[in-house]
Amino acid sequence: MSKNTVLALVGSLRADSHNRKLAEAIQLNAPENVEVQIHGSLGNIPFYNEDIDVEGQVPAEAAALRAAAAEADAILLVTPEHNGTMPAS
Repeated sequence: MSKNTVLALVGSLRADSHNRKLAEAIQLNAPENVEVQIHGSLGNIPFYNEDIDVEGQVPAEAAALRAAAAEADAILLVTPEHNGTMPAS
């Protein structure tokens, strides 16, 4: 049986992030046929700029995220809550 790949994007960059811990718990407890990959370099991705969204100019971190998203069967967004609302991430 082939595995389904879930790309987990953690919206908190804090070292002791509860959201990262939650994503790691999901990764450890995923069913055998599900592989959860936690993307680790969101903090290095610059804000989107259409001027550099051109072949050969896309920052390496952004290109890696695009490739990981294209290969995933599903994407899981794990994001913090700030004062009862969604953060900018």
